[in-house]
Amino acid sequence: MEFGGFIINYSDKEVSPHGGMILMQELLEKTGIKQSILDIGLPQIKSPNSHKSIDIVVSFSVSSWCGANKLLQTEHARYYEVLKKLFQLKKIPSHVTFGRFFKKFRWATNDNFFPQISQWYFLRIQIDRITLDFDSMEITRYGEQQGSKKGYNPKKKERASHHPLIAYISELRMIANGWLRIGNTTSFSSFENFFEETMRILEGKTIGLVRADSGFFSKSVMEMSGLKQMSYVISCRLVKSIQHIIYNTQKGNIIDKGIWISD
Repeated sequence: MEFGGFIINYSDKEVSPHGGMILMQELLEKTGIKQSILDIGLPQIKSPNSHKSIDIVVSFSVSSWCGANKLLQTEHARYYEVLKKLFQLKKIPSHVTFGRFFKKFRWATNDNFFPQISQWYFLRIQIDRITLDFDSMEITRYGEQQGSKKGYNPKKKERASHHPLIAYISELRMIANGWLRIGNTTSFSSFENFFEETMRILEGKTIGLVRADSGFFSKSVMEMSGLKQMSYVISCRLVKSIQHIIYNTQKGNIIDKGIWISD
């Protein structure tokens, strides 16, 4: 049948709008990440009729690659036989199965699994010297999410929030580590433990410079033994005493218009 210069035929072959997923399937196979995940260890499912843990992880990844950004939207991938054959899955789990599986990730499991898989990933990136930025932010919550508390929230002062802590590699524009903290913590709360975990993740990389904003300006942070061994820049809080020192500084090196440097 011809229509508008195009020939239209019917076919018994399986077709899918997700044929490009073959590139992701090749990525999984060539990197060996599935075996690495198994070596690190996943929460075990005891029921003999349930999905294998690694198949749940792969299925969830496939659903995300296909555009799912909510748990319920993972149901979309279940209806494509091509995806099942492509990723060698007998069946793609339902969103209920995903929810039950992720609830098995307790604190101890998270502390063991995610730093190791992140370390595995960054060891394979061919860059040795990096700039590491630390930052924190406020995420406003409108429900009863676990860990959401009323704290410093400049945009919604009466709203509960989370206060995540993030380590960011400037050259790669990628997150190296992240913790989701309760909303009433300070920027540098638990920073030393977070810093040490980030260093384990980035083992083998040379940290050329560490940068952090004024939220991390504290004596406890700057006296950390790990940080002292590196070059770092931390913005200073412009409290009145600091402003007074700056105002009375007589000497400075002019770097640019409005930018002076002095000790």
